Amino acid sequence: MLSFAPSPIFTGNWDNRPVISSPLSSSPVRASSPIERNAHPQRQIQSSPIKPPKFKFASRPTRPNPLNRKREEVQDSRRQQFLQNVKQSREDKAWRRRDIEGQFLKTNYLADRGQLLHDAPEVTEADIEEAMT
Repeated sequence: MLSFAPSPIFTGNWDNRPVISSPLSSSPVRASSPIERNAHPQRQIQSSPIKPPKFKFASRPTRPNPLNRKREEVQDSRRQQFLQNVKQSREDKAWRRRDIEGQFLKTNYLADRGQLLHDAPEVTEADIEEAMT
């Protein structure tokens, strides 16, 4: 049994690209072969430059990264921290000295009070009645 396939009705090039590309197109959809380029000289049309999209945060001033600092700034911050630590330790020593003085005064006061209570005569009922009259 012999069968013949029907022959195609349309025989030809199915490539529907225009001979001359549009000036509005940015690039060809498919790259053309070198033979076609030479066969159809293209027009040299330069389109206007494409502007980059403008973002609303692009014009905002950026804040510097705190980790990326100059050498002088790092030295200055270390110096300020050192001086602050010296000042704090000086104040702590002054408060400790005041605390020692306060403890000394407190113990002296309590000792004097105890001595006064010890040396004072004992109060009797007769003394209380005499004071009331």
